[in-house]
Amino acid sequence: MRKLKVCLIRPPSISSITGVGQDASLPLGLAYLAGAINIAGYDLQVIDAVGQAITQYQCIDNGQRILLHGLTFDQITHQVDPECDIIAISCMFSNSWVMDLQLIEKLHGCYPDKFIVIGGEHATALPLYILENCPSINAIVLGEGEETIVELIRAYGEGLEFFHIDGIAFRYPKTNEIIMNKRRKPIVNIDLIPKPSWDFFNIEAYISHAFTHGVNLGRSMAMLMTRGCPHQCAFCSCPNMWTNKWRARKPEFIIEEMKEYIEKYKIDNFDFYDLSAIINRDWITRFCNLLIKEDLGVTWQLPSGTRSEIIDYDLACLIYKSGGIRAVGYAPESGSSKEQIRLQKNVSIKSILESMKASCKAGLEIKANLIFGFPGQTWKDIMATSVFVMKMALIGVIEIAPFPYSPYPGSKIFNELIQSRDVEINHEYFLNLLHINDPIQAVSFSDRFSSRTVKLIIIFMLLDFYFFSFLIRPHRFFKLIYDIFSGDSSSRITYSVANVKRRYVIVKMLNKSKTKIIEVPQLYYPSPKKRN
Repeated sequence: MRKLKVCLIRPPSISSITGVGQDASLPLGLAYLAGAINIAGYDLQVIDAVGQAITQYQCIDNGQRILLHGLTFDQITHQVDPECDIIAISCMFSNSWVMDLQLIEKLHGCYPDKFIVIGGEHATALPLYILENCPSINAIVLGEGEETIVELIRAYGEGLEFFHIDGIAFRYPKTNEIIMNKRRKPIVNIDLIPKPSWDFFNIEAYISHAFTHGVNLGRSMAMLMTRGCPHQCAFCSCPNMWTNKWRARKPEFIIEEMKEYIEKYKIDNFDFYDLSAIINRDWITRFCNLLIKEDLGVTWQLPSGTRSEIIDYDLACLIYKSGGIRAVGYAPESGSSKEQIRLQKNVSIKSILESMKASCKAGLEIKANLIFGFPGQTWKDIMATSVFVMKMALIGVIEIAPFPYSPYPGSKIFNELIQSRDVEINHEYFLNLLHINDPIQAVSFSDRFSSRTVKLIIIFMLLDFYFFSFLIRPHRFFKLIYDIFSGDSSSRITYSVANVKRRYVIVKMLNKSKTKIIEVPQLYYPSPKKRN
């Protein structure tokens, strides 16, 4: 009997030209799915549209200056093995849904007999909307996918119905009815999840071009320490995907996996994709002590940021000694205590500043994320945040990252905006989400501030912070200028500048190209520089 064959696809990434974020990083979630499917014994093909065409870009001509990075849709469909039975597509981000939808429909047109399943954070947040509006999709995996995708593949191969499979939504073929099964319980022991199958991916392409989720500290590898987040921030969609149950791997297993990657890929920096890794003091202390004992000579980062409640001076010193998160991402979002309550952050401004001060004293470089344009945000909240920004500059925070608010599917505020009809789900909405890390093209969802006002607030906050920062520590200004012109991308601000500069070069090349698809020389990518 022929083994069932599955084709896993990562679509090309999408980005706006003036966005400060990176448009490519290792697909850790897809690698975990590949590991689960592979160990279950199924025949597997992986098409990583970004990694297989790391230097290829094309421009989407819709007036919004949007770039697609990776294989074209034609190139992807031509690579799909005609003998495969299931096509599984990663749909992680809602801002790429318009393009992902086009790819899905093209795949269905080319392979109408294939069973198409999607998963990821976007798919988990809007399963009914997706199935109602995209008849090409047969099923959706909700939340953590490793156990669910294997059970779904098995049921499909054996000709069984899907009513018993927790964690999926599907289209019942006999009646075309959309069925939502109950959510699967989170995987409690995440050490039992099969390791990522990186052999299916072009790891070296990401490493050599410095495409990393964090700042550029050298040869970087994606890893996972924990899953879930116990907090319930009203603007965050992650708990809908990963649940509020925080689960941590054993530090010994993490260290062993790091050793494997150091040996196999010559890694000297690790990007941990965790939502909130620093939750349990005993656990993070144990991890840092083990890393110090092993003396691997590597750095590690938490690019998504972390909570600050348990980080004091002693813990910050331990983290620093272990090589950890030289660029620490804090996520206060607002400097207004009243807004903190509305956002359900459940942390005080005073405690955030104390933790930041302790981290700065220990030698860690602190970055703070701020968001402007929340529904209900007032000028009093803005002024309170302005004072907070000044205080951060005074205590030594090295940079801030102010962004416009975008209501992401799966979050509490998004659900409220849908119920009040202040947000309508359509193609324009999804494309507007693309500007979540693009202050220049910010789109306001505020009931008080226009898009122009949100942009001006962001500019003011940047001026507010850097005026006081450079006034007290003028050497930072000269170092920043030097780093930008020397190509050093080992801080978030210089990495962001390098990303924007690279995209402008890409657009210039595209404007001269007749095909609208170009290969970008490696020259235009940030050059890795290891930080001391």
